[in-house]
Amino acid sequence: MSRARIPKLRLSTLCVAVPAFLGSVHQEAEAQPSGVVRTWLARYNGPYSYWEELHDLALGEGCLYVAGFSYRDDVTSDFATVKYDYSGRQQWVRRYGLGGVNDSASAQALAVDSAGNVLVTGRSADYRSDAEFSVDAATLKYDAAGNLLWEQRYRLPGGNNSQPLDIALDSAGNAYVAGATWTGTGFDLMLLKYSPGGSLLWSRTLGKAGDRWDAGYAVAIDTHDNPVVAGYTQPYLFNPVTFGYLVKYSAAGNLLWEREHESATNGSAWWRVAIDDAGRIYTFGEIAPPGDLNHIWTSQYSPNGAILWDQHHDGNASGSNYRGGMALSPEGGVVVCGVSDDIDDGGGVTNIVTLRYEADGTEAWRRLERGGYDQAGGRDVAVDEAGNAYVTGWGFNTNESMDFVTLKYTPAGQLAWRQVLAGPAGATDWPIRIAVDATQNVFVAGDVHGGLATYFDFATVRYRQIVAAPPHR
Repeated sequence: MSRARIPKLRLSTLCVAVPAFLGSVHQEAEAQPSGVVRTWLARYNGPYSYWEELHDLALGEGCLYVAGFSYRDDVTSDFATVKYDYSGRQQWVRRYGLGGVNDSASAQALAVDSAGNVLVTGRSADYRSDAEFSVDAATLKYDAAGNLLWEQRYRLPGGNNSQPLDIALDSAGNAYVAGATWTGTGFDLMLLKYSPGGSLLWSRTLGKAGDRWDAGYAVAIDTHDNPVVAGYTQPYLFNPVTFGYLVKYSAAGNLLWEREHESATNGSAWWRVAIDDAGRIYTFGEIAPPGDLNHIWTSQYSPNGAILWDQHHDGNASGSNYRGGMALSPEGGVVVCGVSDDIDDGGGVTNIVTLRYEADGTEAWRRLERGGYDQAGGRDVAVDEAGNAYVTGWGFNTNESMDFVTLKYTPAGQLAWRQVLAGPAGATDWPIRIAVDATQNVFVAGDVHGGLATYFDFATVRYRQIVAAPPHR
C-alpha cells in the first residue's frame, strides 16, 4: 500500500465485532523507561501450522488489517487477511485461493476505504493442466464485518501471468492496482482501475518492445485522482541493466507522461512513490551511478514530470546499499530508511540508515543505528502529524538470531526510544511494515518464527507512547 498522505483517523469509531478465534495475543502493559509501552503482540498461525508470510499492513477506523500468504498444505498457499481491533483481538480471518492442488495464492497489498471496507490484491494461480494454467491478478473487497463484496481476476488477453504488487484508492473509492503482466515476450507494467462496485473500468500496459521487462512496484494517487506508478524498465535488448521507471496516467486512463531514471546495474528500480498536496512526486529506491553499486536514492518530480532534485546515500564501505521505506513529512519533504553498508571500528557492518529531506531536497539529518546488534537494516518508516519518524528494521547477531528493531526519531532527528521484539524460537524474526495513527499508537507487522510447531507466523505488535502530564499549577 503506497502512503500518499498522512492519515487522520477518527479513533473513537469502534470496529465491527465478529465472533472469531482470537489467535495468539500476548498482552503486555508494563511501562518502560523509554516512554513507550508494548501493549500486545498478536500472532496468526494458519490451519496447516506451517508458513505464513506477511506483506502489508493498513489502519482502519480503530482497527488494523494485515495480509500475506498462508500455506494450506506442504506446497500450496492462500491469501490470508486478518483484522484486529485496537486491543489486539482478532476480529476475523479470510482466506482466498482456488483450492486446487497447484493453485497457490499470495496477497501482496491492501487498502482500507472511508467506509471501513478493505481491498486486497495479489497473485492467484489457476492450474487446469500442465498445458493450461495461469497466474491471475486477484482483487477482493470485504466489508468491515469480513463479508466478501466482490472478487475480480485479471489476466492480459493472450497472456498467462499477471502479478499485482500494490493498490491505492482515489477520493471516490476507485481502486488502482499496479504490477506487471506477461505479454508473450516479456513483462510490461500493468495498471488496473476498478469501481467501488468491482467493475473493471480500464486496464493499461506499458513497456519496451521485445524481450524486455517492465513492472510497477508502487502506485499513489494525486489530489486530482490521477494515478502515478513507480517501478523499473529494461531499456536495452539483451542487456539486464534496469532503470527507475515513473508513469503518470489521468483518471480516465490516458497516459500523461513517462520518465526513466538512468542506472548502471540490474535490479535498479523505484520501489516507493508518494505525492504531497502540492502534487510533487517523491520516488524512492535503488539506483547505481556509473561504475558503482546501488545507492539508496530519493528523487522529487514536478506534477508534469520534471525532475526537481536527486539525493542519494552510499555507506562508507564498498558494497551495495538497499532501500527500506519512505513516508511524507507533514512540514514538507520525506523521511526514508534502508540498509547502509559501512565500515565501523575496522570491520564491515550494515546499519539502519534514516534520512530526512526537506521539500527542496536539502538533507535535514541522517542517522545510523544498529540497536546493539552486530548488523542491522531498515525496512519501513512512518511519520506522525507532529513530524516524529518511526522506523522498523532488523537486528542480526552472530548467533544467527534476527529480531525486530523499532526506533523513534524526533523531528530534529534525535533518537527518542528504541524497542526490540524477539520471537519465542530465538530465530529469524522479520519486520515488514510500520504505521502510526493520529494519537501516536505505533503498529509494526512482520513474521516471527515460532519454532518447529508453527514455523513462521504473522506477528503484529502495538506500542503505546507514554505522554507526560503537564505539571500541576
